[in-house]
Amino acid sequence: MKQSILLFVLITGMAFGLIAQESPVLLTVGDDPVTLDEFERIYKKNNNEASLNRQTPEEYLELFINFKLKVKEAEALGMDTTTKFINELEGYRAQLAKPYLTDEKTKEEMMKEAYERAKLDVRASHILIKLPANHTPEDTISAYEKIMEIRERLLNGEDFETVARATSDDASVQRNGGVLGYFTVFSMIYPFETMAYTTPVGELSMPFQTNYGYHILKVVDRRPARGQIKVAHIFIRTPETMNDEQKAQAYEKAQMLYDSIQMGVDFGQLARTHSEDPGSAKNGGEIPFFGTGRMIPEFENAAFALEDTGQYTQPFKSFYGWHMVKLLAKKGIGSYKEMEPSLQEQINRGARGKHRTERYLSKLKEEYGYEEHLESLEPVYAAADSSLLIAYRSLSFKSS
Repeated sequence: MKQSILLFVLITGMAFGLIAQESPVLLTVGDDPVTLDEFERIYKKNNNEASLNRQTPEEYLELFINFKLKVKEAEALGMDTTTKFINELEGYRAQLAKPYLTDEKTKEEMMKEAYERAKLDVRASHILIKLPANHTPEDTISAYEKIMEIRERLLNGEDFETVARATSDDASVQRNGGVLGYFTVFSMIYPFETMAYTTPVGELSMPFQTNYGYHILKVVDRRPARGQIKVAHIFIRTPETMNDEQKAQAYEKAQMLYDSIQMGVDFGQLARTHSEDPGSAKNGGEIPFFGTGRMIPEFENAAFALEDTGQYTQPFKSFYGWHMVKLLAKKGIGSYKEMEPSLQEQINRGARGKHRTERYLSKLKEEYGYEEHLESLEPVYAAADSSLLIAYRSLSFKSS
């Protein structure tokens, strides 16, 4: 086996330096030939300049051969229809397909879209009707009908916060009445963000679905983005379990610390010794740069209201307790060139990355005149049992 691999490596090394009219057969696995062009195409797609774990042709060839041999052995032993093997094949297919389902134009479009959105903050309110984890078509229909009834109530003039508290499945609705405050790009999941940036100010969106369920939102305002801010923070907790005397003591402690700051005691030192936010206290209360929608509204508004570096707030109250904030630095959103690396990283994540692939697939379908005739599958479904799916998965990989 090792001798065969070494031979293939030598052949590859020589073949990449040759120019031929017809692609030579690089290797044969059973009766299946693999040409040099085929291997080179697969190698380049999975090992482009942007790949984080780029491999040499020799390294990739060994993996490629091992996989081909594993498939042949599994077929010979009748293992190619087992669940474990099919899952492994699916994973390999996904790895091979991924480079084919992205393109530079789609990536650039989504980066520019995100940058344009970064220039604006959106204020919106929200109602959610959840779907069960393993929801049925009946669940989906029921949730959609419910969200449409809610939307109709709002269009007829009912108060948004009142309706939200009575109907929304969002865990925070009893506290905020569905009011999300301001947020910006990358603060929400991509479908939600897109609806927030495309719904006109003052209007209700149509229902839209995410992994959580069905949503409607009302866009209240848009404003120029505030950029990002860095602050230090002192926090005194007032949980709901506190009695009135304990809450009074927490307020007195916050006032005492504020008086100390006014008398010249170092803000960072007070944060280290007295702040009840363990994450920031050890760093003198410092919090990394954040933008709109990353903090609770009371905290965010107080922080962005500070104009001069070194300026600090009086104690202010939120649902969680008493806060004092000191401004350390402010910065704008930056130019497209400055933000390009972070934009590129963000568009590959989560639902945005999935949407990027779907957008490119839509372009390919339009370009090649793709049409679906789903009614043609009905006779197949009527005659099929569960073994058909297993056979299809195995055969479809061989033909790819």
